[in-house]
Amino acid sequence: AFGATLSPGGSSAVWTRVSFTATSSTVSLRHSQVAAGAASALPGGADLVYPAFLDETTLIASKATSGEAVTLPAAGGATSGILGSPVQASDFTVSPDRGTLAWSSDTTPPGSTTPPPSTSTLRDASFSVSGGGLTLGTIHDLSTTLNNVSPAFSADGATLSFVHNDGGAGLGDIWSAPADGSGTAAVTTATPIDELAVAVVTVDTTAPAAVPTINPAVLNGSSATVSYVLPTTDPDLSGVLVERQGTPARTFYVPAPIASFVDTGLTVGSTYTYVIKAVDRSGNASGPTSRRLTALRVAPSFASPTSGTTTRAPFPVVFGRGDPASALFTVDYSTNSGAFAHWVIAKPGASRTFGAPSTGAFTTSSVVGRTYRFKVQATDAFGNKTAVVTTAGATVPTDQTRAIYSTGAVTSASTDRWLGTATRLKPVAGATARVSLPGYRVQVIGERCPTCGIVDVYSGSTRIGSYDSVASRRLARQVLFTYTFTTKATRTITLRNRGTSRRSDVILDGFATWN
Repeated sequence: AFGATLSPGGSSAVWTRVSFTATSSTVSLRHSQVAAGAASALPGGADLVYPAFLDETTLIASKATSGEAVTLPAAGGATSGILGSPVQASDFTVSPDRGTLAWSSDTTPPGSTTPPPSTSTLRDASFSVSGGGLTLGTIHDLSTTLNNVSPAFSADGATLSFVHNDGGAGLGDIWSAPADGSGTAAVTTATPIDELAVAVVTVDTTAPAAVPTINPAVLNGSSATVSYVLPTTDPDLSGVLVERQGTPARTFYVPAPIASFVDTGLTVGSTYTYVIKAVDRSGNASGPTSRRLTALRVAPSFASPTSGTTTRAPFPVVFGRGDPASALFTVDYSTNSGAFAHWVIAKPGASRTFGAPSTGAFTTSSVVGRTYRFKVQATDAFGNKTAVVTTAGATVPTDQTRAIYSTGAVTSASTDRWLGTATRLKPVAGATARVSLPGYRVQVIGERCPTCGIVDVYSGSTRIGSYDSVASRRLARQVLFTYTFTTKATRTITLRNRGTSRRSDVILDGFATWN
């Protein structure tokens, strides 16, 4: 075995295994969880050597037969070529901040009979990983002469040290070069003998401060956006390691200064714990900071009360009978779909929560003559809330006794009338009821019946319309007439009975005005 590499979180290892027979040898990758210790063949790892973790879920390696650089899932799977073939890529290593990849690129073609030493160029480039694929930035050739192998990054990632082989075994010196390609490679001053490999030994061992805060997650069905606050006391902070505990579990790395991530593959209704550790460029990890969340289904929605798609659109407000100081009314509403845990109905100065089966809300503290608008919001069983929608305005009607009637009007009581009474105009042409109402919209409430007739309506001396209150049977507390003005003002409304033959009854029960 050779070329072992640890995952960024230190939980798993991958290495190259060489198997010999009497006539041949084969290479393949094996992996193991560090804590468990059991090793197994990495699926898809045949013919691969020189592995390195790009991040917690993606490996880079080299094909032994061609030298082609490939990526593959850390758990094993199909490979994807990235550097072309043949390049004889080997000795992959990743900077402590997981932002730069270095490798040795042998210019000797596979199968060449040219005797060693071959010429290997030391290269590095910034990189990013998405969906298991590798994207490289500008490639720097740090050393292009002789055989450059075994690269290792300094703790801060700024310098790359490597073996500069000038003729064969025992003839290598340790050189170094700026990782950003800004300088010339040079032999180090601390090389007492020829070397074969490089290791960085002056490493920071102080762990960074813990992540102070994980913010509430923004949930959207099977995905969640989790944000957090990075510690500010560590100049060599690299990023954070995130462990998602739950089914399925997941571990991944987020580089600084990014302070959020989108996690996918969640199961609606399942609870997950996110454990976040800050890590520095030397691989030191802070203590854990954790937060729990339950994956939620996508937030529900329901129709706007003015859209016309609700079963009782647009949220009619029904006024009941009773004393003016405790007028009862109900707001009806419906949804586009079910599965709601409760509703919140809010009117000016008060709110009330109802269970899912409820389709109405009421109040006993309304004031006769006042206009009310209701706000409705639904919440499902997982805590998702709909947008708040607002009903159209509705006014608690004033009683018909507020009007002044011409001679001959008769007021009588009945249990199905608004506030218990209604007034019948004298059944002759010209009989009137006059009432002063503030606001911008007026409604006349009364009865329909087989003998009920036509009424002309005036604002001041201007006729604004008429209505016919005839019906095949008696109907109490009906909205007989509605008119909307362009401005808000106090107006005198006059109702005049036409006295139609055989249909001269006019029965008034109340007035509503929007203000």
